[in-house]
Amino acid sequence: MVTTVEKDVVLDHTINLCQAILDQPEFFGHTQKIETFLADDGAKKVYIEVTERGQELHQMQHQGAEIPESDARAFGEMRDGMMANAVISDFMGAQEALNGIHQKISSYVAKTLELGRIPTEEDLKAGDCCGGGGCGCA
Repeated sequence: MVTTVEKDVVLDHTINLCQAILDQPEFFGHTQKIETFLADDGAKKVYIEVTERGQELHQMQHQGAEIPESDARAFGEMRDGMMANAVISDFMGAQEALNGIHQKISSYVAKTLELGRIPTEEDLKAGDCCGGGGCGCA
């Protein structure tokens, strides 16, 4: 059982970790890119359309349907057009960076609780099917 003192120590260190994240020079840039995207209705519309179409095609493929070449090509062109939009590509890059931070911290905490010690890089890769972190390919 964790005592109040131990809870306070863990909470204090968690708050320090959060502050360290906020203090990273890149953090503000990432949040600015996300806010810029969220304020751009046109960019959001394009992003949603491409995402929804991608999900439709993925679902078709998952159900065993063959995706016509024309549909695959049209989707590729849609995606390329979306990625040419700097607001959207910046948003996606910022989102990926912040998700990466979250994944790394989560992996360290989970492995620490599992192993009862601070994990090494090898420990973290051992449970990862592709060595890159959180791909869901297992």
